[in-house]
Formats: sequence, C-alpha cells, structure tokens
Amino acid sequence: MIEKTANKQFSDVSVKIGDRESVDNQNYEQSIFSKTDDKAYSIDCDGEIDATKQGQIGDCYLLSAVNAIEKNRPGFLKDVIKDNGDTIDVTFKGVKDKDGNFATYSINKADLELLDSENMMYPIYDEDGYMRTAININGEYSKGDDDMLALEVAYEALRNDIGGGLVEDKYGNKEELPEDVSGNVLTGGQINEAYTHITGEGASWNFVNSVAGEEKLNNPQQRHSIIGFSTPDHAQGDKAYVEIEGIKLPMQHAYTVTKMDNNSVSFVNPHDSSKELTLSMESFKKVAQRITYRQEGYDKNSTLETSGAKKVDLSDKTQAIKEKIKEAQEELNNENPYNIISEKEEDKGFFGNLISKIVEFFKDLF
Repeated sequence: MIEKTANKQFSDVSVKIGDRESVDNQNYEQSIFSKTDDKAYSIDCDGEIDATKQGQIGDCYLLSAVNAIEKNRPGFLKDVIKDNGDTIDVTFKGVKDKDGNFATYSINKADLELLDSENMMYPIYDEDGYMRTAININGEYSKGDDDMLALEVAYEALRNDIGGGLVEDKYGNKEELPEDVSGNVLTGGQINEAYTHITGEGASWNFVNSVAGEEKLNNPQQRHSIIGFSTPDHAQGDKAYVEIEGIKLPMQHAYTVTKMDNNSVSFVNPHDSSKELTLSMESFKKVAQRITYRQEGYDKNSTLETSGAKKVDLSDKTQAIKEKIKEAQEELNNENPYNIISEKEEDKGFFGNLISKIVEFFKDLF
C-alpha cells in the first residue's frame, strides 16, 4: 500500500478538517468533483494489501480471501491491480469472458475517491470559507488500503455480471449468488469462491468436524493448504459473537488463517486485519464451522456471457454522494444550521474551535 496523506489536493483548493483557506463557493462543486492532473488523486494502488478494516457491507469472505492471497501468494496481486493514473484496472484470473480473455474491470479514480471510507467525513464550508461541519458521506467499503477498495468495487461489478448471466465453469458447475439482504450484491459469500475468482487457483472447504476436515487439521502435509475459516450462523443464546480464551469472535463471519500447527491457530479478523489473534487448536475446533483450503495445481475458470474489458459504472453511487454534499452545502448557505462557531468562539484558536465542531456534530447525530 502507498501511504496516503491526510490532505486531499483538488484543482483549486486544499481541503482538510479545520482548514480556513478561503473557498470560492461559485467554483466549490467543480473544484471538489473535478481533477486536473494525476497527482490530484489521493487514491494510489500498488498491488499490495496493508491492514484494513471492513466497512458496512457484509463482504468478510472477500477481505479474508484477499488477505489470504497476500499471505500465500506474495506479489500476485500486482498482476491483478493496475494503476493507470486516471483509472484502476482489476483483472480476475479465475474468470474469462466469452472470447477467452480474463475478465477486467476499469474504475475511474475520481469515482473511487468518493467511495473511499478513509475520507468519509467531508468538510462543509460557509460563504466566508470557514469549515462549519463535516458530513458522513460513505462507509460501505473497507478502509485502510486503496487496493482492497478497488478489489471490492470491481468484485461487486463482477458479481452483478455473474448474477446477470454466468454460464458455468469448465467442470459444468453453475454458480449461484446468495440472497441479498442488504441491498448490496457483495453481501454474503464464501472465501473459496472469491479466492478462485481472483487467482484462478482452485479452492474448496470442509466442515471442521467432518472426516476430511479432521484429516486436514491433523495432517501437517495437508494443514499448510488451509487459508481461512468461518464461524456458524448463531452462537449460544443467539448472541452475535462467541467469546473463548478472551477473544470475541463474531458469528457468521470469515477469517484468514496466518499460522497453524498441532497446538494452535493464528488468524486475522477482517474487522481489523492489523491484529493477529491466536487460539488453541482445541478451542478453534469448538468455534470454527468450516475451513477453506487451496487446491494447488487445480486451475479453475468461470465464463461470462460478455466480452472485453468493462468500465465500472458508479454513477448512481457517486451522484447520491454528490447530492448529499450539495444539500448540506445549500442548507448551510440558506439556513446556516451548522454555524457552530460564534464570533466569541473564534478566539479559542484552531484546536478549541475544532473540538467545538466535533462535539456539536455528534450532538446533531443523536
């Protein structure tokens, strides 16, 4: 991952929380949504995955698969994700179009920036150029790494295409998407499916308490192929998580395995992949329902009914965000409900004013 700066550079204004530079409101929308050169973007992809935190979408299986690829096939994602300056191309090595080419999706950086949860608090200025509040414009996708964000957006487009006409893989198996309960096609899935779509390498799963599952966990020659696991749908008493050895594990959730031996299992939760957790093998078998493993030397490709690289259409999402920002700006200009800095308060200085803004903003939320 390329380290990102907190300051977003636009065509004619530098925007950050607490910035008191004067803004020409007449050109405000144009300066926010129009980029003049490649360096203006805060989105940078380098084909490497750093620590991330899952967003509101239920795509834990995808994040876990990507983290497994980064661990088990270092450098592989550099051939999957290409930063072209104005666009990001994501190529799925396990999906081909009807002409036999790998399925590739192109994403505009300007669109991706608006979906970036890293910048979900968007500043709103008054006519004098003072930042009066910040609105929450996004949070669906993961935060922490631009490559992961690009993969999420591209995989969402792929799953839309799968739902619209995936023929079958070369083994005659048709794929079915789970029922969408959140309004996003990314919600719900299996680590092995995402792993295979991205890499082209076969992957499958076994129940932990099955004969095949026990053999993989107990056999060192097979254990190294395990890349992830998932927890069952419900914990005791219908709790959303189970706590064991001092670790809280969400139910109906996917995880990436980082290390495993006879005595213990180490793993990361996509809610925060910067923290490695470890359970004894005994406890692991109590809480894990399924283990996912790589099928080395077993290539698998699915075929779409379309051909050629596809541009990802994010117009509906980006337009909704732009409208949200525009409405907040108009409210400020017309009614000034966010004027949380009085003339007396301006004497508090930068940090005093910033704290006041944050306090008032969260008061409005509740």
